[in-house]
Amino acid sequence: MSTTIPARFFQMLQEVWGFSELRQAQVQAIQAALEDRDALVVMPTGGGKSLCYQAPAVFRGGCTIVISPLIALMKDQVDGLRQVGVPAARWESNMSNQEKRALANELRQQKIRVFFASPERALQKDFAELFEGNHVRMIAIDEAHCVSQWGHDFRPEYRQLLELRKHFPKASVMALTATATERVRRDILEQLQLRSPQVSVSSFDRPNLTYRVIPQADVLAQCKEIIDRHRSASGQAAGGIIYCLRRADVDQLAEALQACGYSVVGYHAGLSPEQRMQAQDAFINEKVQVVVATVAFGMGIDRSNVRFVVHASIPKSMEHYQQETGRAGRDGLNAECIMLFAMRDVASMRNLLISSANENSAPKAWTDSLLQQLDEIVSFCKTPVCRHRKIVEYFGQRYPTDNCGACDVCLGEIDVVKDSKVIAQKILSCVHRMGERFGTNAIIDVLLGSNSRDIQRRGHESLSTFGILKGHTR
Repeated sequence: MSTTIPARFFQMLQEVWGFSELRQAQVQAIQAALEDRDALVVMPTGGGKSLCYQAPAVFRGGCTIVISPLIALMKDQVDGLRQVGVPAARWESNMSNQEKRALANELRQQKIRVFFASPERALQKDFAELFEGNHVRMIAIDEAHCVSQWGHDFRPEYRQLLELRKHFPKASVMALTATATERVRRDILEQLQLRSPQVSVSSFDRPNLTYRVIPQADVLAQCKEIIDRHRSASGQAAGGIIYCLRRADVDQLAEALQACGYSVVGYHAGLSPEQRMQAQDAFINEKVQVVVATVAFGMGIDRSNVRFVVHASIPKSMEHYQQETGRAGRDGLNAECIMLFAMRDVASMRNLLISSANENSAPKAWTDSLLQQLDEIVSFCKTPVCRHRKIVEYFGQRYPTDNCGACDVCLGEIDVVKDSKVIAQKILSCVHRMGERFGTNAIIDVLLGSNSRDIQRRGHESLSTFGILKGHTR
């Protein structure tokens, strides 16, 4: 790979991190950083985004400011950098005044190479004062999709991060995200006003993941079957994450699995910070094998040997799905991603999105965007098209093969109903002709041409749709 990155950089990379080479997108981003150019870096979960700003910071000195909304991620990265001898720190709201003064002194004396802060802290008036006399080389904005109203996790305060340019005019800006469609990428570039940026987009495909969408039936029984299937030959349970829609669902499923003897912990935003930290540490350190959680869990979680991710209910969007399933198989080994699909969850999610948008007085365009994103993930579940292809093409990339060999569709595991569109039209016609007043069983009886007493009593045998699906199974 042709690169202008000096040999000394790769020597440093080997000495500090033990890496001898970089991925193509990392090379592009790091080249931009070393040339003091802006960059937009889009890499899937586990793709090595953090190295794009950490390695240049270590190589060339000065201070790199990293903006992240994720406390767990900041803590993990600071700990990881310190372990390899890199002076790093993060601003914590619960620090004592003495600790804050000591950290400020370290920054002014240029003793900190990588400094992490939340968007809220970075936007406070005294933030720039922390770096008086310091040489801020770069500002890295993680989870940059939060700047876009078309993204899956829009945060208005992210748009104010443009103010940092006024305080650090000579610093380059690197925006990083794991999930961004072409529309979101354009919005990030515009909102952060990146100057002649290097745009590096990795492949969104994770070939070691097998995707399956199966009808939701008995969630507990289905989760038990998945956990049991992923046990090792010695009987040891594999690491896994099960996502639920509601906190109550998490508590109920986690308790039920624990009662069955499984190594499980629950996690959601309703727990205390101490409880969440205990659950997170237990999972990362493999003291428990399975975490049942809402989407509050997972951002910045670094456990490479997660063998399965289960969505017990539908996620909000393709972006959420790609990011959440991306926590499986980060060690490069095969892993499985299973969606338990039910239309009632779609209705619940739609109501949740609309309610949340109304509470926040969100503009109609934003609400419509959220509902469109939900429609995309529903289409993903219901359309018998290669799952890998569907994901990759959603993010604007081309999938190179006709058969991935790693999804339920390409493995021939799903039953595709012949003439399904015509059958659906006949069902809808029957529902209409019955006055939209009857339940599923009554409609099926008419379609199959049943001679039951209820059919005769109601005169439904005279309907034009009576028996039009005779020969099909119930």
